[in-house]
Amino acid sequence: MTHHRCHTPYVDISIPQEVKQTVESMKHLPASKIWEAVLKANPKTALNEKQIYRYWTELNAGAWRLHDDQVKSALAVLEKYEDLTIEIIPITAEDGISAIAFAFREILDEFGSEVEEIAMDSTWKTNALGYELYAIVAEANGQALPLAFAFTTSTDGTAAEGAKDRMLQHVLGHVSEKCPKIGFVGSDKDSTEINS
Repeated sequence: MTHHRCHTPYVDISIPQEVKQTVESMKHLPASKIWEAVLKANPKTALNEKQIYRYWTELNAGAWRLHDDQVKSALAVLEKYEDLTIEIIPITAEDGISAIAFAFREILDEFGSEVEEIAMDSTWKTNALGYELYAIVAEANGQALPLAFAFTTSTDGTAAEGAKDRMLQHVLGHVSEKCPKIGFVGSDKDSTEINS
């Protein structure tokens, strides 16, 4: 067997040093703004936005990746800001479930006494560990106010029945202490939200 055709030349897709320097000098900005600057400087670049985003993420990881364990890292970030802008919501630990919850201190302090209605919704598999995210929001002057968030997952299948309900009850209890006029909680068809 013989081969007489040349291969298509490979394109070097690594990020050139001058572009890396641009990203490094602008790392405090959103990655989308950095990408705009890269395109403006070189409109015909073979780079793509994902490459810039990945490099930007690597540069900034030290600000939010404080531990190799995602849960410990998240708690460390929250503890860093606990006395300033957020408050960690204490949750009674239960076997078979992992949970982290926090509330926005300034929003609860400023609007909590006026909140009469809240809504709760969830999304699942929000990170590599498959955590569910529960969000509790209120409304003021036609704008959504994020009050609290809870991340949870079953760890090993040993969680007692209703463990997630009890965790959400702790979170809602914390919010209701700060918002004593709550008369209505809106939720969708998720039975955990309804039971809480």
